[in-house]
Amino acid sequence: MLLILSLIALFTVQDTTGYDYLSEKGYDFLSEKNYLRNINSHLRFRIDVDVENKGLYIYDHKDGVLYSKYDSTVSILDSLDRMYLDETILYSDHVKNRLLFVDEGGGRVFEYRLLDKKLIRLDESYRFRSFYGSRHFYSGNDKIYVYGGAGEFSTRHRLIEFNHMSNQEWLDVKVNEPIYSDAIRTLFLDLVTLTFKLFVLSTDLNYLEVYSARLPISGKSRSTWTLENKFPIDKKTDFASIGNYFSNKNLVDDRLNILGNYFYDLRSKVLYRWIVDDYKYGIFKSVNEDSLIVVNTPVIPNGLTTLHNPFNYYLTTFHINDFFNSESFETIPSIRQQRTQFGLLFSAFLILCLAGIVMYRKRLSNTSSTYYSESIFTVKPSDNHILVSLNNKDYYFYEEIEIKMFKVLHEIIEQGLDSIDLEAFDEKVFNGLGHKTHITTKRNEIFDRINSKLGFEFITKEKSQEDKRRKFVKISF
Repeated sequence: MLLILSLIALFTVQDTTGYDYLSEKGYDFLSEKNYLRNINSHLRFRIDVDVENKGLYIYDHKDGVLYSKYDSTVSILDSLDRMYLDETILYSDHVKNRLLFVDEGGGRVFEYRLLDKKLIRLDESYRFRSFYGSRHFYSGNDKIYVYGGAGEFSTRHRLIEFNHMSNQEWLDVKVNEPIYSDAIRTLFLDLVTLTFKLFVLSTDLNYLEVYSARLPISGKSRSTWTLENKFPIDKKTDFASIGNYFSNKNLVDDRLNILGNYFYDLRSKVLYRWIVDDYKYGIFKSVNEDSLIVVNTPVIPNGLTTLHNPFNYYLTTFHINDFFNSESFETIPSIRQQRTQFGLLFSAFLILCLAGIVMYRKRLSNTSSTYYSESIFTVKPSDNHILVSLNNKDYYFYEEIEIKMFKVLHEIIEQGLDSIDLEAFDEKVFNGLGHKTHITTKRNEIFDRINSKLGFEFITKEKSQEDKRRKFVKISF
C-alpha cells in the first residue's frame, strides 16, 4: 500500500500556480463559463509591447497560446493553461525579461519567465472577482497598483497595492476621499514626484477630470484625492483601445498617453490632442531615451464587442523630438482656462464699449464746442425778419413772435450775456398780455421750433442754483 501511494505521488504533477477552486465540478463550470465569454469579447487577446526588441507579446485566451510578433514574423513562445489565465491583464517587464499576468477582477498575480518558459504564481491571495473595470498600473520593482472596480454586487473605490518584494498580499494604500465614478480610464504613479494621477472620464458630461494624490510615505500617513484639472472631451472621439490598459505606463517626454490620442503633460498640466487620420493602439516609450514606438492598427474596430486582430498590428519608431514637432497637436484648454478666457474677452468687450462711449461723448463735446465757441454765430434783426448766420449757413425767421424773441436775445448777446430771467424775458416778448399758462405753452413751442431749425439746443430753460423757484432763459452760441 505504501509503495502504491509513493508511485502516485511520484507521477502526480504538482500545481505550482495554486489555482483557486471550490471543487472539481465548480472548477470546470466556472472556467468553461469564463472561457466562452472571453473568447467572444475583446478580452480574448492580451497584448503588450516588447519595448526593448520592438515587438509584441500576444496571449490568445481561446487556445492558451502565447505568441511573439516582430515585424511580420509571428512565433509561438509557449502553450499555457487557459484555465489559469482567464480574465487576466498582460504586462511586459523588459528589465526582468518576464511577463506578468494579473487578474482583471483583482487577486492573483502570475509571472512567466521568458528565459526558461516557466509560469509561477507570485501572490498568496485569491481571486477577488470584485475589481472588474478597475485601472491597473505596474510601476516596476514588482509593484502593482489597482484603483476602483466593481463585482459581487458592489462597487469598489479603493486604491490597493501588490508588492512581491515585501509581501505577497494586496494591501490598501491610504488615500482619503475616493473618486465615485464608474468611468475610471487611467491610473498612473509619477515616480519623480511620487504622486498618483487618476484620469476620470465623465461619459454623460464629456469631461476629463484629473485627480492627484501623494503616495503615503509612512504607514500612518494618509493622502487625499484633489481635483487638479478638468477638460472638455469630444464624445465623438474614437479612443485607441477598448480597455486603455496600454495607457497606464507610457510616459513619453513628460507626456502621458491617455485615452488613445490624448496626451497629458504632467509638468505643465496641459492636455494635448494628437490629430491623426488612422487608428492607433498606443504610444510606448522605447528603451532608448530619445525614441518612442507607435503601434498602428490597420482596421478600426466597430463597437466594443468587435475583436481586435493584434497579428495585423505593426510598429513604427520615431525620435521623440521629431514626433512631437512634426505631428499635429492641438491644445485642449481646461475649464478654468476657458472661464478665464471668457472673463478676459468679456472685460475687453466692456473696455471697448467704455472707450467707444468716451470717444462718442468727446466727439459730441467737440461738436458742441464747434457750435458754441469756434463757430461764427451772428443775429441780424430787421423789421420783417431775423437772419441768423451759423457756420456759413443762413437761417431766416419771419414769425412776429420769433422776431420779438430774437430781438430780446440779440440785446443779451450785445451785452455779453448768455442768460436772462424767464419772467423778464416773457415781459419783454409778450408785454404781459395773455394768460400765464398760454404764454408758457406758446413760448415753449417757439423754443422747440427754433432749436429744431438751427439743429442744436440754442435756447434752453434752467433753474437758479440759489433759488430753485427762479428760472432763466439760457442761450448757447
